[in-house]
Amino acid sequence: MSMSRFATSLALLVSVVCPLTGQNPTAPVMPATTQPLPPATKLEGFRPSAGAALILGYTTIGNTRGVSVDARQVRSGVSNEARGILVHVASGYRDERSFVDVDEIAELLRGIDALLGVSGNPTDLDQFEVRYTTKGDLEVTAFSHESLFDSKKQTIDYTVSAGRLLQATASLDKAGMVKFKSLVEQAQAKLAALSAK
Repeated sequence: MSMSRFATSLALLVSVVCPLTGQNPTAPVMPATTQPLPPATKLEGFRPSAGAALILGYTTIGNTRGVSVDARQVRSGVSNEARGILVHVASGYRDERSFVDVDEIAELLRGIDALLGVSGNPTDLDQFEVRYTTKGDLEVTAFSHESLFDSKKQTIDYTVSAGRLLQATASLDKAGMVKFKSLVEQAQAKLAALSAK
C-alpha cells in the first residue's frame, strides 16, 4: 500500500471514529447528580401528617392520542388533603406527567378555550405559537404550520406536553384538543362531587 493511500485511509478512519467517541460540543451536558425540583403544586408536594397513613384515591377519566387524565385526591388524617388532576403524556419513548391543583383547573380550561379560539395568525410574522402553561409545567400549545400541498395555506394544530425536568409531547388535532378539554371538565366535575360530600 502506498504512503498516500495509507494516509488517506487513516484520515478517513479518524474522521469516522472520533465523532463517535468524542462529545458533541453543541449537546447540553447534564450534571452527574441533578437535584429534584421542588414541588410546584399542592398535589405533587403532599406529605402525610406525622404518624398518619397516606390515602390516595384516583379515577382515570379517559385518554386521547397519548394524553390521559386522572382525577386525584390524597389525604392524611382528618384535615390534611389535596385534590386535582394528573395529566399523563406518553409519546414515543418519553413518558411524563404533570399535576394540576383543583383551584387551577378553571384557569386551565380558560387557557384551552383561548387556544381553541385561535382561528388565524395573531402576529405579523409568518408562523406562530400560542401557549398556556400551568404551575406544574403542563403546557398546551396551538401552532401554525404550512400545508403540505399549498405553502400559502396554514393549518392550526395542537400539542400537550407534560413533565418538569424532561417533557413528553403529544400532537393533537382540533378534535383531540376538544376531547382533552372534555376529559379535564369531567375530572373537575368528579372532584367537585367529592367536596360536596
